[in-house]
Amino acid sequence: MTKVTSRVDEDRHTSFAAMYAVKLREAVERHPDEYSFPTTQAAAVAEKMTRALGCGTANKDSAAIRSTCRALGVKYTYTAIREYLTGTNGAKEQKDFCVQNHGSIFLLIPNTEAAKEWINAHIPEDAPTIGPNIAVEHRYIGDIVDGIVKDGLTVE
Repeated sequence: MTKVTSRVDEDRHTSFAAMYAVKLREAVERHPDEYSFPTTQAAAVAEKMTRALGCGTANKDSAAIRSTCRALGVKYTYTAIREYLTGTNGAKEQKDFCVQNHGSIFLLIPNTEAAKEWINAHIPEDAPTIGPNIAVEHRYIGDIVDGIVKDGLTVE
């Protein structure tokens, strides 16, 4: 099975996720009616959101993310957040696909036209989707990633 690698700079990811967990916990404490999880889950939510921000698939529009950016000196834009998390400062190569682990389901996210063409050629039309993304059971994602890589496309 092919290992899915990430462009995320782990030190920056860790610092962003830790600060975001603090800010998110504070937000949940101030406005518990606005969140669907308790403060005890803030760190886990922050970790998943930080991974998604690194892939460019999360919504940044929250006071907690804004506060995190301010605390870390990161401009509050998708581009700046992603550059911070990847450590690229704008010099990045876009991967054809991003794979996100959501437990028993993985999201296969096409980032390029070549990726969209690959999906059209290899994934059944009735496959479950979330927007333009394909929802894949965990038992199939390894074989799908292997096929993507064998066809010369890139995965993060």
